[in-house]
Amino acid sequence: GDYAAAVKNLAVGASLLAELAPYASLSPYVLGGLGAELGTDASYVEVGAGLRLHVGPSLELSAELRGGLLTDDASPTTISVNGESSESQRLSRALLGAMIRF
Repeated sequence: GDYAAAVKNLAVGASLLAELAPYASLSPYVLGGLGAELGTDASYVEVGAGLRLHVGPSLELSAELRGGLLTDDASPTTISVNGESSESQRLSRALLGAMIRF
């Protein structure tokens, strides 16, 4: 039903982040991560880098770039992104974020 359709489009993942200057007001970091789409055999791996700006004791702003590969282990030639099929599909994304601590 609706639950199965919702789970099929749900992706879960995790990233490990290493800040290079954790106590500086402008802190660069590198990261690596992996994940999978539930209900399918699709998975991804990515690496990236970013900057975190400590604005105050309770506010941080961040910007990062990530790049990686998306694969489908069950049938690697059937992944189709933007009309192209291949064994693995390159992916990239840019993220902007804010963290407020209470």
